[in-house]
Amino acid sequence: MKRILLVFLTLFSFLIFNSCDTPINKYTSKNEDEKKILALLSDYQNSRNSNDIEKLKSTFHDDGVYISKDGIEWTKSKLQEQPEEWYKGQGSLEEMGNIQMYNPQIKISGDDAKVNTVAKYGKVYTEAHIFTLVKENDEWLIMRME
Repeated sequence: MKRILLVFLTLFSFLIFNSCDTPINKYTSKNEDEKKILALLSDYQNSRNSNDIEKLKSTFHDDGVYISKDGIEWTKSKLQEQPEEWYKGQGSLEEMGNIQMYNPQIKISGDDAKVNTVAKYGKVYTEAHIFTLVKENDEWLIMRME
């Protein structure tokens, strides 16, 4: 009986622990590359939440592209030229709330990486975000985000 109870408690603890959302700032990196990738995603998230277009651009590769929920492609140069359109298309922070990314799944292959996250916008909605990253000069940058 004790053995069954112990197995049940272990299984229950495992399920509870693994079903919880882990914010990217609480995720434990497995290596130095993951640590740098999480810092990049944190910078991206913080720049979105503060509407800091310069910081946002710094997270993208020069050839990087952001695909908005309505299918519009945003490059660094387009962000620079049309910041008002960017903000209008993203919705106001008051309407949507801050973005918080959870449960990063990081797959690194040499100087390329793919990161899947869950993004929650305040209490309004939740969506999946897929980041394609590239490493240049020991720095990870967003090549594509959708």
